[in-house]
Amino acid sequence: MEYDWDAIIIGGGPAGSTVARYAADGGAKVLVIDRRRVIGTPLQCGELVPSNLQLKDLCPDVPDIDELFCTPDEAISRETKTMGLVAPSGKKMVYSFEGQILHRPIHDQKLVEMAKTKGAEFLTEARVNDIDGHNIIL
Repeated sequence: MEYDWDAIIIGGGPAGSTVARYAADGGAKVLVIDRRRVIGTPLQCGELVPSNLQLKDLCPDVPDIDELFCTPDEAISRETKTMGLVAPSGKKMVYSFEGQILHRPIHDQKLVEMAKTKGAEFLTEARVNDIDGHNIIL
């Protein structure tokens, strides 16, 4: 079976789905390949992310942060104004940090939906076994 894609993205997590959304929105024919049946499950990593306001402070030169990092409201389980850390020495530190605690499965699925809305296609439960020139072997 043969298909022709402008871009093939391996991994449909937040980065892969966001790249797929932008590429498809720009007119590219995009395929995202992910080994999981449902992207976002099982939970892969932590759920705390900076708010867009905090990101703008941390990364002032990044344009269009609100468009790039559009966290769906239903994926936000809690908002925070501070963050605490405990150093290996046992010292506790608390500092100002505006963030959001996400429900990652909902968050990741919403990013997939946004990419699909722009025209990206997703192939799940598939693994890339090899790449031979311009061919991907599953």
